[in-house]
Amino acid sequence: MNQNLIMLLVVIMICFGFPVSLRMLLIARKRTRVHPSNSRTIIIEITDPSTTGITGFYSDNEQQPINPFTGNQSCGNGSFAIPYGWTWNDRSSELMTSYYCLNTRLPDDVFGGLYLTELFRNEFKKAAPYLEKIWFPNPWANTSTERCLDGYDSVVISGFIATPGMRNMWQSGGKLHACLNANAELDEGSIFGGFYSRIPKKCLVLDIEAEEHGGISYLKGERFVNPYTGKHRCPSGFIPFTMMEWDCVPNIAQAALFICIGI
Repeated sequence: MNQNLIMLLVVIMICFGFPVSLRMLLIARKRTRVHPSNSRTIIIEITDPSTTGITGFYSDNEQQPINPFTGNQSCGNGSFAIPYGWTWNDRSSELMTSYYCLNTRLPDDVFGGLYLTELFRNEFKKAAPYLEKIWFPNPWANTSTERCLDGYDSVVISGFIATPGMRNMWQSGGKLHACLNANAELDEGSIFGGFYSRIPKKCLVLDIEAEEHGGISYLKGERFVNPYTGKHRCPSGFIPFTMMEWDCVPNIAQAALFICIGI
């Protein structure tokens, strides 16, 4: 990357902050092209669809970020929507589904699907007082109990996601897992560069206190970092986009899930 592009990136980060929003000007590279629309929304065009299986995200909830690959709440032509979680809509007072978009029916070299789980109390088995339910299974899993295909590791990328099963504040809600190839090398041709979440300490404390209220700490020890950096950030050459935002403590603390996209 030459000096002029580096200086432009620095100016953008100062003006818009980091991580970036969908309104931020992006630098196009070979794998994608970037098209600003008349609403200042950035639309990313994949120039080589064979380089990725995941092609964006969106939600039925209009309060959530739009898909940067289409500029609206939909998947692009040739892609199909897979549900992965819910968010609460303040206007309609209901849970609304969030989706990620796939352009292939086979996983790529890096990304192998998402699945959402939640822990429930099992009133009928004292030896196993809790059961883990899969709300949204991995679409590439071969059986109802399989989580990830061989060659992919299950990584917890977020928690405290609202679910229909949540009954009170002393529950951690849904735990979002990604199936990722931890040994994959992300190069300049890669579009997808991992996930991470920012979960406020107030929410993590709430999860630990759940044990004091007849529950269990479902997220203890989870860091929600990007496995390709080991931190809450993207690899070099990738930019974070907000996939989903939600209150992990209502009206007090907001969490966010990010996806890293190479441009």
